[in-house]
Amino acid sequence: MTGESQKTAYTLKPCPFCGGKAVVARSDDEPPVYFAGCDSLWCRGSAVTLRHYASPEEAAEAWNRRTAAASPNGQTVQRSNGQTEGRQ
Repeated sequence: MTGESQKTAYTLKPCPFCGGKAVVARSDDEPPVYFAGCDSLWCRGSAVTLRHYASPEEAAEAWNRRTAAASPNGQTVQRSNGQTEGRQ
């Protein structure tokens, strides 16, 4: 697998688990397939995306599509990176 190093036409949201940087990676297969995940090997977000996509844009779109997190009592969640999610 190789990371995408060229200028990209998409923006990735931060990892929903650790708030870290997300990346789109390309397989060495022919034809190549793409997937997105957290750049940190220690984060569970690095192995979250199991689906492969035909283009880096499709992988980025899938990574960015997520629902808001809420705590068990339905209140807003304050993440360690300062972002808030859930009911406002």
